[in-house]
Amino acid sequence: MAIKFEKAGEKEASITIEGSVGIEDALEFYIRLKESLTGTRTLTIDLSAIESIDTSIIQLILVSKNEICGRGGNFNMVNPSAELIKTLNMAGLQDELGAA
Repeated sequence: MAIKFEKAGEKEASITIEGSVGIEDALEFYIRLKESLTGTRTLTIDLSAIESIDTSIIQLILVSKNEICGRGGNFNMVNPSAELIKTLNMAGLQDELGAA
């Protein structure tokens, strides 16, 4: 698993997730995600290289979307992998996360 967090100025953050991410990665992801959300108005998550993803990570992504959008910001999920779309479809979250 590789998770890359980047801040572009004070208001924009991007996250790239690669490989397989599971429950064992959730705590680290949560901590880094909270740091990235501080003061952020636009969050972009690149999920093109996901091989497999646990629902705990999907829940954290959904929480981050709700937090950003709840304060009038923008959430962008780009390049969802076929595996991610399959998982979101099974969980009924494809529309919620914009991966339909």
